[in-house]
Parts: sequence; C-alpha cells; structure tokens
Amino acid sequence: MRLKGLFWILTTLLLTILAVVTYYVFYTSSIRMFFAVEALVLLTIIYLFVFYRRIIKPLHIIGNGMELLKEQDFSSRLGKVGQTEADRVVDVFNKMEQLKNERLHLREQNHFLDLLVNASPMGVIILNLDEEILSMNPAACKLFGAQSSEDMVGKRFLQLDSPLAEELVRVPM
Repeated sequence: MRLKGLFWILTTLLLTILAVVTYYVFYTSSIRMFFAVEALVLLTIIYLFVFYRRIIKPLHIIGNGMELLKEQDFSSRLGKVGQTEADRVVDVFNKMEQLKNERLHLREQNHFLDLLVNASPMGVIILNLDEEILSMNPAACKLFGAQSSEDMVGKRFLQLDSPLAEELVRVPM
C-alpha cells in the first residue's frame, strides 16, 4: 500500500478513536474534560495536516521526479520542498541535466575520434588487455590484407598470417 493510503488510514483511525473518547467523555465526565478532549482532537487534526505537508507532499514531488527519470527527461527541474532530506534528493535530480550534457559531450568527442581514426592514412589498431584486436581502421585493414575490420576483431596477432603481425608481436607494450 502506498504511503499516502497509510496516512489516510492513520488519520481515520485517530479521528475515530478521538470521536469515541469525546462521546464517552461528553456523557460521563465534566464539561472541562470534554473541552480538554476537544482540544486534543483539534491538536491532532492540526498535527495530521502538518504531517501531511511535511512528509507526504515532498514524497509525492520526489516520486514525480523519479517518473521523469524513468522517461529520461533530464531537462525538467524540481522545486525545493523545505525538508532537508527531500531537498537533497531534489538537488541531485536537478544536477542530472549537467550529467546529460556531459554524456552528450563525450558522445560527440568519441564520434569525432572515430571519424578521425577511420579517415587517418596511418594504420590504427586497438587492442584489449588480452592483446586481442578490438578494432582497426581501413588503413590497418589494407596493411594486413583484410577486407574489413570485422574479420580481424577478436583475433590475436599470432593468429594472423602476416609478416607485419609477426613483427608487431615482438613490439613491447
């Protein structure tokens, strides 16, 4: 059950209990005790109103922010709610736009570098730590006599039938 539903159940139970106590006090006790119980009922109602505004409403706003994250809408902003814990979450959400911009910038840089490597007349080979070929540009494919870089991906230099590959194996990392 959602927190808002639990809040309304709590409110109903508290007000029911206070109504029963008020009824009992009205018919069995003095008028002073009746007004004391009524003051307690009024205090409880005020407390529940404050509780709703301080707990439930900020959680609702944060929930809306999570929905925006799920939809990957990083351009939306959330307003502060006046509660320190919730405001910290709101600040983190509002910084997501900065992360989006940084991610976009990195994508642009990677794309530019890919274009630069592919256009380079020098052979460029990218290896992983196991010395397997991850990618190579068209100039490197020509040097090895391969049709495309997909034919070479995942292979080691020792598996290639090329004098250049034999020489590259001897080059230290």
